[in-house]
Amino acid sequence: MSDNTVEALLRPPVEINVAYAAFFLSSIIYLCPTIFMLTEKVSYGVSILFILFGIYRYKQGYVIKKYHMNLKRLPDFSMNSNDVPVHKKSIWIGKGFDWNAIHTQRLSDLKKPSSREYTEMGYYYDKMRALEIKYEDSKAVSSFLSFLSIDVSFNPLKPLPPVGGDKSIHAVHLNEESDITFPLDTRSGHTLVQGTTRVGKSRLLEVLVTQAIHRKNDKGVFESAVVVLDPKGDAGLMARVFAEGKKSGRPVYIFHLGFPDISCRYNAIAGSFTRYTEIASRSTDALAGGGDNAAFKDFAWRFANVIAMAEVALGERPTFETIQEYMMNIEPLFIKYTELYLDKNDPGWVEIIEDMESKLKAIPKHLASRTKRTVVLSLYLQEQKIFDPIVRGLLSSVAYEKSYYDKITASFLPMLEKLTTGRTLELIAPDYDDLEDKRPILDWLKVARQNAIVYCGLDAMTDNTVSDVVGSNMLSDIVSMAGYIYKNGIEDGFGELSNDDVKPTFSIFADEFNELAGPRFVPLLNKAGGAGVNVTALTQSYADVPAKLGDENLSSVIYSNFNTIIMMRVKTKETAELLTNQLGEVYINNVTTVSGVNDNSNVDNQIHFTSKNEDRMTTEKVPVLETDTIINLPKGQAFALLDGARLLKLRFPLLSDCSDSLPPSIKQMYRVMTESYRTSQGWWKPSEFGEQTYASNTHAAHEVSNVETTQDYKRLMQDVDNNG
Repeated sequence: MSDNTVEALLRPPVEINVAYAAFFLSSIIYLCPTIFMLTEKVSYGVSILFILFGIYRYKQGYVIKKYHMNLKRLPDFSMNSNDVPVHKKSIWIGKGFDWNAIHTQRLSDLKKPSSREYTEMGYYYDKMRALEIKYEDSKAVSSFLSFLSIDVSFNPLKPLPPVGGDKSIHAVHLNEESDITFPLDTRSGHTLVQGTTRVGKSRLLEVLVTQAIHRKNDKGVFESAVVVLDPKGDAGLMARVFAEGKKSGRPVYIFHLGFPDISCRYNAIAGSFTRYTEIASRSTDALAGGGDNAAFKDFAWRFANVIAMAEVALGERPTFETIQEYMMNIEPLFIKYTELYLDKNDPGWVEIIEDMESKLKAIPKHLASRTKRTVVLSLYLQEQKIFDPIVRGLLSSVAYEKSYYDKITASFLPMLEKLTTGRTLELIAPDYDDLEDKRPILDWLKVARQNAIVYCGLDAMTDNTVSDVVGSNMLSDIVSMAGYIYKNGIEDGFGELSNDDVKPTFSIFADEFNELAGPRFVPLLNKAGGAGVNVTALTQSYADVPAKLGDENLSSVIYSNFNTIIMMRVKTKETAELLTNQLGEVYINNVTTVSGVNDNSNVDNQIHFTSKNEDRMTTEKVPVLETDTIINLPKGQAFALLDGARLLKLRFPLLSDCSDSLPPSIKQMYRVMTESYRTSQGWWKPSEFGEQTYASNTHAAHEVSNVETTQDYKRLMQDVDNNG
């Protein structure tokens, strides 16, 4: 069949014919031994030898025959989520094989013109597809053709699955594909999945999330909290997270900006923080900071920081709403804090202030627009030369002339207006004092302690600004919380009941992560890994992140922090090179057939001509994987570079639908998300992401707010509270 130098796979499987001949000869010898002048006992032995020889040859021929079959059509790969392997110390990522030089050689052979008959479907298959199109309006003919197109294994005319791409890429492995896993401890190096629209990234994400939800450690405890960040809002992914979470018995939290009635609430700027400056940074990160805008962003950050410090000192929790309120009118906060400060540090201040108010006549020009109380407090505090940083910050804020103050905060207020308009305000600026609101408030420390599961639908296609701010702040929150746990332990404050050895992990899955990429994403990748945070990020192309950040160097920093790369079909050479540039080169063989004839003009010589036929083999150095191979991948297939060293060819299963297992409220949400979801194809059409999307989400909010759904939601939240 082959030797150690050159394989001969693209040829008829002649070994099968030899096997049939051996089986036939064996039966003749067994039935009629006298024809071959054999005794009966000897004929039995000879017959068995021919059967063994036939089996040996048939196996050789079947390898080639199966190889030819797989070049045109691979078996389907689907499974139930219950059958997804879950290992304690490794992650299952599908079926496949290690890609090496022999596979590069076989793929190179398939690209030759002489190999077309082994890769093309053939005349009758193409004719069947043409007839289906020609007679699609004829019921009688269509019924007959549909009978010939039944999807059964022995029907060579059945249509190919709609996966596109080059079917032969995965078939270059002769042996049976095997389960592919990689060690769990490599997750701290983070994983990047890239693939263009509609090639199965979200379905791969379902496989990885399913394992993360059900995985337990050696002590039988769930291995990590699971957080799924979904900017676009994939209904199938949401349903998978909820269904698998409830199946595992773990607390499940659903946060979705497009469905305020059925969503958890989340303080987007002060959920978890260890320093006041974090609140100010999260508030202003979405502002443009380049060029002339840098000064305005710095001013906005400074005022937000002063407001945050004062609120926390007063025992209040900052939200976007309070930041906006005090940014527009900082006097109430100034008065409230300074009076509290003076109560603690200057017992006789009340009489002095009242006396100053009664005698005040000349108001400084820069305080002309302020109230008398603010003016008097400001003058008194300046006289006392108080060095409290919050007092000094508030003093400098009210010292600005109001019209000037409004100008330098003009770029900040429109963004705050977007974040505090409509029902989004209920979700990202929760009222902690509203005891009637049963929607839980998302807290990452509580999520860590519960080993809970969180799905975050950011509804980026409806309002990209809100999605960016909330998603970025969630990442910042998780980094801050992970650092706190790393230093203090998960049970800090429990005294003797605490267990300092418990170090929880967070498995973060970020679909369309370019929507979340920003300055906050860098520390999540290069610092939080030591605190137990691992990231699996999915995006479409290499250019997505630079386009989002506007900074090629920062993009390179982000990409450099992913040690494992899974590359599905992409559309640009630049994206494919993110993987291929990390690979080496291999040697492949090229066989050239040479034929020649030499005439002999000597009439006395009996040899009038000589001829020769020979095969010349040359060696060529080529990349182990070409970029066009990645670009031509079918849906549901990928190449993977695991931990920077192991190159794999993979294909992933399609998990069975789980929407039937959802409770009524979540099922309603799933249905509306399915109807309103749009891919990024056609992004240039304003109607697709304008009024239509807004109307669809408004209709969705109305539908999930009906009495039956609300009751289901209350029961659901009761279950969450009981689990927590």
